[in-house]
Amino acid sequence: MSKNNRLGVWWIGVLVAIGVGVAVLFFVIFTPKVKPNGKTNFDIRQHPLDLVYGSDTATNKLVVFISYQCAWCQKFLTETFPALKTNYIDNGKLQLVIKLVQPTTDPNAELALQMLVCLNQAGNPQPLQTLLLAEPNVIYSREFMTLNDEFLHKDAAYAQCMATQQSKMLIDSNLVLFRELNLTGTPTIIYKKNIYKGFKTYEQMVAMLN
Repeated sequence: MSKNNRLGVWWIGVLVAIGVGVAVLFFVIFTPKVKPNGKTNFDIRQHPLDLVYGSDTATNKLVVFISYQCAWCQKFLTETFPALKTNYIDNGKLQLVIKLVQPTTDPNAELALQMLVCLNQAGNPQPLQTLLLAEPNVIYSREFMTLNDEFLHKDAAYAQCMATQQSKMLIDSNLVLFRELNLTGTPTIIYKKNIYKGFKTYEQMVAMLN
């Protein structure tokens, strides 16, 4: 190999090394940093009536406190969650447990969460989830109360769940846990005993998980 060819190869190597270094630096600088807001000293247990997405054998497991009357929760469920489901939940990398909570006193909102829990137990929560995300104020309408009556008459499993107040007890216990953790707002994410408050983008969630 001639001297000029060796020099050319050397420069190519230098440029490749520089390119790799720039790429690594770019990744370090621009990867979203997600710092926890606190820690919990105990594991958050999954309740049989919680809304659970993903396998029990998933590599990562996290809990998120959600209120359907919270605009940032709606944003998390419509923007962040779908990408998490496609890229992490559906391929066994993540199990996500939703703990429904109503931090403020609102009987209509509490009823909506109870309905969602019972529909989930009956096997079909998605239509109500879609409705609550699209029209959160629907819970204050007469039509919404009629919808509950229809579920009670058409679905025996739903009716039993509501009659035994299983869903109410779950929502109440979630609120107790929420307060024990000194949480005040939703969404709040618990991952490896770390507490992350507020809305997180998909990119922030990936940074958190990795």
